[in-house]
Amino acid sequence: MSTNQKIVAALAALIIVSILGAFGWGQYRKVAVGSEVTELATDSGKRLREALGIRLDPALAGRPDVHATLEAHAAVMSRHLARFESLDVSRIRMLGYAAGEYLSAAHGIVRLQASSHKLHARLADATQVLKAHFGRVGQRRGDWINEAMRRKELLDRASAEYRRSIEAYENMLENFPAAQAELARELGPAVAIDRALIDKARKNAQDEATRAAEAVVRARQLAVTR
Repeated sequence: MSTNQKIVAALAALIIVSILGAFGWGQYRKVAVGSEVTELATDSGKRLREALGIRLDPALAGRPDVHATLEAHAAVMSRHLARFESLDVSRIRMLGYAAGEYLSAAHGIVRLQASSHKLHARLADATQVLKAHFGRVGQRRGDWINEAMRRKELLDRASAEYRRSIEAYENMLENFPAAQAELARELGPAVAIDRALIDKARKNAQDEATRAAEAVVRARQLAVTR
């Protein structure tokens, strides 16, 4: 074999090694990214499942430590979403799309649940404060009237904020099954949260909102009946 032939053969071998190396690295990155995306989605699913369980336990309603737990879950899920968005998922397009939708939806639900939990407690406090003021015995004039108006404004504001939060929460729960169905097609049904749990959490939120609205109406009526 001539010198030129040896050079050509060496270059050909180098090219083949380079191609195989690039292919191998590409496959490694594909598996590594896919594994990390799966872990992010799985952990977010577990946190969402726990959050929905909290909503269905009436003994936990309004407790400050529960709000802290929900906020902690939302914070971790926010970091999961940020980490996902930093990854190159071009090699796992279907899984990447499904996981992105799932992570965003799951985080949104828990974030809104934490918000509505806090706002519900604030609304309950505002309702009781107004009722207590109308329950005071004495002449209703001057400072008493001004304070009554101030407390009523606080109640109206708390009621509007809570209503917006709980409606957004219900809407996200309603749309979540579609997002998790996409992920289940990629990772299998084990990642899916039971539809009954989602529906129960949504119904619970609706019932809670109805009771809160009724309590607000009763508190406002005190201004007329007393």
